[in-house]
Amino acid sequence: MQLILLDSLPTRLRILQLLSGLHSELSYVDALALSTKVSDACRAYNRFLKENEHSTSLFHRNLLEYLVRRFMIPLHCPFASQAHVNPLFHYSLKVSLETSMAIISPEPDDRFSRLMSINSGLFREGLRYAFTTITFELIQQTESQRMDGTLGRSSQHRDSLKQVVREVMDLSLERIRQGETNIKGHMFLNMILALVEAKEEDVPHEFKVAQRARESLELCFDLLQPQVGAPLDLASGQMSFMPTSLDEQGGSVLDFDLDFFLSDTDFS
Repeated sequence: MQLILLDSLPTRLRILQLLSGLHSELSYVDALALSTKVSDACRAYNRFLKENEHSTSLFHRNLLEYLVRRFMIPLHCPFASQAHVNPLFHYSLKVSLETSMAIISPEPDDRFSRLMSINSGLFREGLRYAFTTITFELIQQTESQRMDGTLGRSSQHRDSLKQVVREVMDLSLERIRQGETNIKGHMFLNMILALVEAKEEDVPHEFKVAQRARESLELCFDLLQPQVGAPLDLASGQMSFMPTSLDEQGGSVLDFDLDFFLSDTDFS
């Protein structure tokens, strides 16, 4: 397994250099070429695992899949965010969504599920990349269909995306139960679902989003309470809340793109 990862190391390092270098500039040609190399690496380890299925496990498969394929998301992110206005970049959106789905819904394995629920660092950030890609597509798809007047007729794709968001919310709660103290992910996902539901119902979204944010805070607060010594009282004002409207923070979620959501992510 280490040798398989070593074979793909030059490609992964090149992606990091293009994404993080001070004087680097990622072109679409570069992205497509590196994407092909990552896909080749994925096919190589799948062949290896199939040929050595008696000495490997689902844990090995899921771990290799995660460590290699996750690079597809930041590689295609700058182009996937433009796919709804420039069809030339549709491939990047497709790859980003497929990779995100694979990260969020790996093959069922208790040990790998445990790893994803207790680990931080590259595992937490990879999940963040995945759910941000999914929620961005959900928002864009909802707004596009709302403007086209097709919200009531074409819901299958949105429904599948919303189900994935709910799965990530469940995982974020499990991570909190296991000691994670960052609750922003769960709150963000809850707010996104509220925004989408408001768009689908054609009602103002501000109150619904704020209400879901508070519900998420209260739920996470209850989960975190046993981890602290002195009890806090939400009603007493010991906890301060963000503005109740997204618009009060400088704009709507619909105004942002993937670069905004992922701007402070350390993809190491």
